[in-house]
Amino acid sequence: MTSNVNKRDYTRVTTNIDAEVIVEGAEPVACHVDNVSLSGVMIAGGHGLPEGVTCVVRLILPGAEPPVEIATKGMILRVRPDRCAIEFREIDGDSYEHLRNLVLLNADDAEPIEEEFDESIGIKKNRDDF
Repeated sequence: MTSNVNKRDYTRVTTNIDAEVIVEGAEPVACHVDNVSLSGVMIAGGHGLPEGVTCVVRLILPGAEPPVEIATKGMILRVRPDRCAIEFREIDGDSYEHLRNLVLLNADDAEPIEEEFDESIGIKKNRDDF
């Protein structure tokens, strides 16, 4: 029997924003965000990015001039021909607030996501089992 339990720490939301992934020693890679959560991002494209390396992710929020950016440091977890998964590892306070707002504004139901934020310590879950 298969379980449909969601093992993710945070809810993913679909967005319509652009991003840039920067790996040290390489040209920045422009891409589009498929979905984002408090803990990471799935980008369309990213073919050629190396798995298992640290990177800087810049999520570019449209509508402001100049555009608002969410800047994080992350780890490239998976690279597939059509997408790439990146886990967020570090984020500053301003970018965290923008990320929080981005996730809430794109959620179908903001209430459970608010609970996720309340139960977290920054971009990590508050766990009693450490």
